[in-house]
Amino acid sequence: MLSQSSNVGSSMHSKMALRWRFGMRAGLMGLTLVFFAACGGKSTPTDPPTPPTPVAPSITTQPQNQSVLSGQTATFTVTAGGTAPLSYQWKRGTTNVGTNASSYTTPATATTDNNARFSVVITNTAGHIDSNEAILTVTSTVVAPTIKTQPGNRSVAVGQTATFSVEAEGTAPFTYQWKRGTANVGSNAANYTTAATTLTDNGAKFSVVVTNAAGHIDSAEATLTVTASTTGATIVDHTCTNLPAVPTASIDTAKSNLKIAYGHTSHGSQLITGMNALAASSSLYAWNEGGTGGAMKLDDTAMGGDVGYHPAWVNNTRAYLGAPAATGRGTLHPDINVIIWSWCGQASDRTQQTMIDTYLAPMTLLESDYPGIKFVYMTGHLDGTGTNGNLHQRNEQIRAYCRANNKILFDFADIESYDPSGNEFLSRGAGISADGCAYTGGNWADAWLAAHPTDPLATLANACGECAHSERLNCIQKGRAAWWLWARLAGWNGQ
Repeated sequence: MLSQSSNVGSSMHSKMALRWRFGMRAGLMGLTLVFFAACGGKSTPTDPPTPPTPVAPSITTQPQNQSVLSGQTATFTVTAGGTAPLSYQWKRGTTNVGTNASSYTTPATATTDNNARFSVVITNTAGHIDSNEAILTVTSTVVAPTIKTQPGNRSVAVGQTATFSVEAEGTAPFTYQWKRGTANVGSNAANYTTAATTLTDNGAKFSVVVTNAAGHIDSAEATLTVTASTTGATIVDHTCTNLPAVPTASIDTAKSNLKIAYGHTSHGSQLITGMNALAASSSLYAWNEGGTGGAMKLDDTAMGGDVGYHPAWVNNTRAYLGAPAATGRGTLHPDINVIIWSWCGQASDRTQQTMIDTYLAPMTLLESDYPGIKFVYMTGHLDGTGTNGNLHQRNEQIRAYCRANNKILFDFADIESYDPSGNEFLSRGAGISADGCAYTGGNWADAWLAAHPTDPLATLANACGECAHSERLNCIQKGRAAWWLWARLAGWNGQ
């Protein structure tokens, strides 16, 4: 009996202990749940976010050929994109050289290094890419300078600046001394930009002396033509891309007052791409097709086709606007007060007469029929034929017509003839790949971005969407010039 009682007591004691432990656990669980609830946590786990798919490396600027004297070093550089981190393996022929970096500097060279070939393999988690080979030229003597591209004549309106450029060959380094007549001007650089011109500058001659350790050479003289701005013409070109110089009040006035219709195919979309990047960077430059929310109204691709197809572009303009109203605008879109058309590639096919018949005369007739609308003329995109090509002659014809007849001109070709530092590339074959920024010496957009990686323009270009037929920096420049144009049309004097 005693043993049984003891067993019973022990059993009861065990049950009580189990109840106590269970209660404690339940209590702790309750506390834990209350703690999570108080912290806003969840009792069920969540899946981690899916990481972005890595982008394989790509090369934006290839290593360039280098020429040095025996005993000097040579540096090869590559600019690459893709998902970081990127690794670099430089090669001399098939032999690995250098360290993991985007540039490689040789040891002091000897004549036996002449014609050595250098390249780089760029790798990330998504793959690898091989660069082009760059050739090292090593000479034992200094080669005197020669001039590959002479300074070209320039024509500007009074108040604008003019930029003269030269391209030299021989053994670097070179020094440059620009001259106006016989007087020294400018700094030691391959280009020279004048101050704002006056009529007294018309006919001035500019040249440059290029010097290295082996001698010097004088360039040919280039002539500056300055035309009087006595007309009411509005010309927007590469000198009109400094958007921060445009007063905020003038931007706001443009957003309030302008109702724009734009006709273009892919080339003309460069303005829109640049404007989109600017709008993304600041609400000051907001636009949309309805003009809602304080944005400027711009009806993109309002009229089908582009200005290269005559008479379709004229018929499409009239169909969009409707019959002329007493206000001088169209009955179908009575709010539209600006019409702008862009070229595709057809400007280069025009003769002097067909440019008049299919573009200048029809545009002037539209202006006469719709006097309440501002019509914007445009030059055709570059095609690599330079200052001697037919395209340049036709663009000059458009410019002369606009200046002589008080027209509004968005100088598309001039904007893409210069980098943001004012260096000129039209005379060096700019546009050899459609209207891209490639020229006979490389790609001015890639080179400028590589040299100015922290510039606000580089930030805008890197955030810009795909730029049809060109580089994103070119689209940014055209977007900035577009807002300069809108401010001018809204009454800003451009000063």
